[in-house]
Amino acid sequence: MIYENSAAFLTQHSLLITTALESICAPIVLYLTLYHSMQMKRYRYLIMNHVVWNLLMNWALCVYKPTMLFPAPCVTFAPAIHNTWFTGISSMFLVFLVANVEMSVVWSVLYRFFMSYPGRVSDFVERRRGSIIVFIVGQLLVCLFVLSPFAIFQRPSEARETAEFLKRLPHLQQYERSTGYLCTMDIEITGIVLLFGVMLLVFFFVAGTVILFILGRRVTNVNKEGFFAGSAHRMHKMLFKAVLVQVIVSNIFQFVPTTLLLLTFYVQWEEGTTIAAVCVTMVQVHGSVDFITMMYFIVPYRRQLLRLVGRQTGKVWSEQTHDRGAGPAWPVAGHLGIAREEDGPTQTNLADKVLAQTKNKAWCGEAIRGSQRYLQRSIQGILPQNDQIHRGQDPLPPEYLSKAVELFEATKCGERYKVDCNGDYDIDFVAGGQDVRIESVNLVEKEDKECFLKIGRSWDEGFYIFWPAVLCQPRNLL
Repeated sequence: MIYENSAAFLTQHSLLITTALESICAPIVLYLTLYHSMQMKRYRYLIMNHVVWNLLMNWALCVYKPTMLFPAPCVTFAPAIHNTWFTGISSMFLVFLVANVEMSVVWSVLYRFFMSYPGRVSDFVERRRGSIIVFIVGQLLVCLFVLSPFAIFQRPSEARETAEFLKRLPHLQQYERSTGYLCTMDIEITGIVLLFGVMLLVFFFVAGTVILFILGRRVTNVNKEGFFAGSAHRMHKMLFKAVLVQVIVSNIFQFVPTTLLLLTFYVQWEEGTTIAAVCVTMVQVHGSVDFITMMYFIVPYRRQLLRLVGRQTGKVWSEQTHDRGAGPAWPVAGHLGIAREEDGPTQTNLADKVLAQTKNKAWCGEAIRGSQRYLQRSIQGILPQNDQIHRGQDPLPPEYLSKAVELFEATKCGERYKVDCNGDYDIDFVAGGQDVRIESVNLVEKEDKECFLKIGRSWDEGFYIFWPAVLCQPRNLL
């Protein structure tokens, strides 16, 4: 009915539930983004940007409780916000938050799109300060654009606005002094502005769909060797799925409700008040659904949550053939410069161990990050079997090379395998090419003398290589 919200029970109770749920999920996502997604580099800041704006918008909706009383051109707010200048500021703040939430999704899609073009484009987005400037300037321009109607169409005097409010909503006369409200004086011009907003949203929807289609094609169909190598390609495929779900959720819970809300005022539907209330409720639900899907579809987040609740266990790669020299763990360990020390701890950081001066050190190359570019320098190593200085040859036997490639998700890149140990160093294996971020490698010995090489990767944590007790003692298998 006109001026009446027929779904008041649903909309009033859902507000507190969604706000509480989002207030719980948001800190979890922020924690996971800060401490368990270092490999995402700048993209993780876009995730945090998205989370913060969603949380602020939901809190604002919970405090303001806006109600659109169609067909009257008025918006009412919670009784705590009285009919003062602050009501206009509150309206601007709500529009500002909605615009930033929408833009946070746009930035995520654009980031993934430009990162699908390796080379100068992706380097600019990932490493250059200019991309940060573009982000800030773009954000400011969008905010100025969506807030410009408040400056162009100035708010009428309090007396005139009160008269308009009582003229349009005479049955609310007794609540006028205790209710915050904002009314427009020119319904026709307001309708045209809102129709333009609908057309603009449709344009962004079409453009975003085209960008997503191109991005999906590049991630799934473009030649992998010319696109992303190894785990980097796997990461981009996973993040594409995550951003695709993010866009779908945003379309269902933000784009469609916002478009319908603007269209309701222009068309002046009789059930406009109920439609508007349901639309606002869907916008409130968006944050909770978005955070939950984000924690599920971004694999490191899901694994870390499962680990925190005790549901995640490490993978075990069991070698089926145990004849002498068959187990891949010791050759891999020796190649990486890892040994079980008799009088010391077995846990070691891969980058520190490989670059340390030990007899198990393998030939490698270290990439040093400087001036936002990688500079290569060679390091000659000493092989364990004969203390011979070894240059430019593969210390891994051929039968173990394929296993090492599989373990570290290697992709041939020239004549080397490249491993990003901890985000600060690139370790170049002599024999081929891969791109994997390894945080730590532990040599673990169980009570029953079964040995494991535990690979702590930022992408697939808790990965174990098993070899039998007969191979636990250090041997020169290389």
